[in-house]
Amino acid sequence: MSGRRIADRALAPGSLRAMLTTLEGLAPLPDGYDDGPWPLPVADAWRAVNSGTSAVDAAHQLWPHYLHRVREWLASGQHATPRQRAQNLAAAHARLHTVLIPAAGAS
Repeated sequence: MSGRRIADRALAPGSLRAMLTTLEGLAPLPDGYDDGPWPLPVADAWRAVNSGTSAVDAAHQLWPHYLHRVREWLASGQHATPRQRAQNLAAAHARLHTVLIPAAGAS
């Protein structure tokens, strides 16, 4: 074993196309899709469930955003360095924390 994680290997162009095609088959992006910063859709889903929306309905609302994030990662994120990945993860966590903490304090 080389010790390299799968995330540290570039995808072959054919594999990338196949994965993106599979994702498109799962759910094409809706017309006019506006991709706000990830993970704001996660916070929206969390709030929806906390206000009485079923988890299944919240998941349906989150699904296109999640698939978009996966597509984005496959297309460009795979080329990020481990340091850039850590910074992106920390920034996403900070956004989620900032968005959810006021909502938690208001309840």
